[in-house]
Amino acid sequence: MVLVEIIREPISIDKVVNEMISESIGKGGGALVVFTGFVKGLVGEHRVYELECIVDKLDVLKKRIEEIVYEELGSGVIDIRVYYRIGKLKPGQTLTYIFVSAVNRHIAFDKAKKIIDRIKKETPVSRIEKRDNGVYQIVGSMRRIN
Repeated sequence: MVLVEIIREPISIDKVVNEMISESIGKGGGALVVFTGFVKGLVGEHRVYELECIVDKLDVLKKRIEEIVYEELGSGVIDIRVYYRIGKLKPGQTLTYIFVSAVNRHIAFDKAKKIIDRIKKETPVSRIEKRDNGVYQIVGSMRRIN
């Protein structure tokens, strides 16, 4: 199963985990990896006040994440669910949730890592970070442009 949702509010991680484990048991599941990416409070020595994720077309973002997820499906993967949060977020608030159930931990960890790396690089999201030393656009996963 694949599920991708663009959200504005946090989700219940426990609910998703319990659903995925229940659905994986009869399919050979043996591992579930949960990745949660949250807004940083510090970048270097600078305090972050807000991260704004701006998307012009939600359907385009959702479609691109779905394409990434389907491309990462493979042998041993049972279920992948991605919840991507948009809007203005404060430090500590969750931005990305990725759940991967698989037949073993190696596959689950590998796929979760590949999916988040690709989402950061390949999706049409403008991420604006407001800090004590200015406003920066985040490009990819690490580069910040003032």
